[in-house]
Amino acid sequence: MKLSSDKLIFIILIIQIVAIGGLFFAWDSQKKGSRYSLLFLIICWIFCCSVAYFAQNFLQFFSLAFGIGAVMGGIQSQSRSSYAKLIPKGSVQNTSYFSFYDVVDKGSTIAGTFCIGL
Repeated sequence: MKLSSDKLIFIILIIQIVAIGGLFFAWDSQKKGSRYSLLFLIICWIFCCSVAYFAQNFLQFFSLAFGIGAVMGGIQSQSRSSYAKLIPKGSVQNTSYFSFYDVVDKGSTIAGTFCIGL
């Protein structure tokens, strides 16, 4: 799309600010359950990726960034809270569980990038 650096920085700021709105999904999770919220967010993420394929101008790209920010903030908070529910109650090793979560996250980033590269 050949967007200028100013517009790209603006888009990144919009994504970060809108991602704060992901806290709405914590409320949604309390009402309808974590599974429903995660499935809804995954469907929204698939929709955003599909729309991104057809984006051709700045307004479409800006709208897409707004949607991605909302979905990204929500899915990150929901996945972490759902993972926290899987940790055994009374465990004193909570940090070990989240460290493992972080290592798997980084490993999947590396593996995914490698697979795309192939």
